Amino acid sequence: MQRDIYIKQKNHKSKMVANISNGFCLGTILVIACLLLARDAYGIAINKYIFLLILTPALLVFKEKYVLILWMFLMPLFVGLPGNYITLIVLLRFLIQVIHGGKLKIYKYPFILTVLLAMFIFTQNIAHKYIGAYYMIFIAELFVVYFFITTDYKSYFPEIMLSYSFGIAMTGIIMLVATLQTYSFSDLLSVATRLGYIGRTTEMTVIIDPNYYGLFAITSLSCNWQMITKKKYSKNQKKIALIFSGISIAVALIGMSRAFILCFAIWLVLSLLFEKKVSLKIKVIIVGIVCIGIAYCFLPNTVQAIMNRFASNDMQTGNGRTVIFDKMEKHWGSSVITMLFGIGLFDCNVHFMQMQYFFGLGLVGAMLMLLLVISYWNWMKRKRKRCSVADLIPIFIIQISASSVPTAQSLTFMMPVVISLIVYGVTTSLEL
Repeated sequence: MQRDIYIKQKNHKSKMVANISNGFCLGTILVIACLLLARDAYGIAINKYIFLLILTPALLVFKEKYVLILWMFLMPLFVGLPGNYITLIVLLRFLIQVIHGGKLKIYKYPFILTVLLAMFIFTQNIAHKYIGAYYMIFIAELFVVYFFITTDYKSYFPEIMLSYSFGIAMTGIIMLVATLQTYSFSDLLSVATRLGYIGRTTEMTVIIDPNYYGLFAITSLSCNWQMITKKKYSKNQKKIALIFSGISIAVALIGMSRAFILCFAIWLVLSLLFEKKVSLKIKVIIVGIVCIGIAYCFLPNTVQAIMNRFASNDMQTGNGRTVIFDKMEKHWGSSVITMLFGIGLFDCNVHFMQMQYFFGLGLVGAMLMLLLVISYWNWMKRKRKRCSVADLIPIFIIQISASSVPTAQSLTFMMPVVISLIVYGVTTSLEL
């Protein structure tokens, strides 16, 4: 009897602690969201160190679950935050976590390949005189990805994914509200005032190119849909995921990103082709119809503007992408040295993530990157059950979207690729 009372008291105490932790984590997320909105949309001056003052203790003191939830909310917003400092804090937290108990957990192949790639990029940066924090932080980001992927998420990955989706939606909301402070909605639909082009300065702001936001939006849509169809969300989580994805899609449409429209169309087709369940096929059709219907009913000018963009003269060169590609290819092929060791990752601005690594790192560096990706792939599928082609759709569609933008130099814009890999592992795992 006393034992039962003790267990009940212990469970009650655990629930209370969990509720308090949830409250603090959610409170921190909402405070950061409000501060960013106040700063970037309404012009209230907020020093970057205010964000660090709030986030540093949270990232170091919160339990691992809440650290990951908070960090993933911040990732899409990194362009408007002191991201370099936050990355180092997160790396420190990961190190504290894995060393805790006096034992550092090392997973041989991904860790060795991460070290080798980090050494390669460090050497290349020194050789090309890229010694600033913006360039060198990429090396720390490689280790952050290693620790993130090899972390045991247990049962809380749905919250991590929802937090990331909220960060994406919040990025879009801030961009849209900030733009509407200066321009009307009808002005926003002209090419001269595209969402993501207005308000961009050298200062720290949550303003990104509409093609980058399109990558975020298609990540939110495809990964959340995968989580929903694989029944990894509760009923309430499913509703929240759909709301966040809906906001992201709406903002991406207003941003008039052709790459996003194409990826959205490809996602719909692939989901219909490879989904075996008829009920899910019907749901995909409904999602497509609803999105198109909302666009035509509530954003008719946006639809017309997007159609005009597809008919514009720059379609032949992909808005200059092929010109940049040819230039980078010639530079890469100019000598044996550049072919083997690359033209420099931060010298390569080709709008094609995969070719950024190939031209930027050369054959040697690109091979290290490929082997690292393969090691992560093997890590993710080590506990999987039998999977189908439909399980690979988020990975595939995000790779296509990433091939339209130069994402290779920053974890902020590479995170969709990382998330797609993790979602694959989570949705095909026997344990989760």
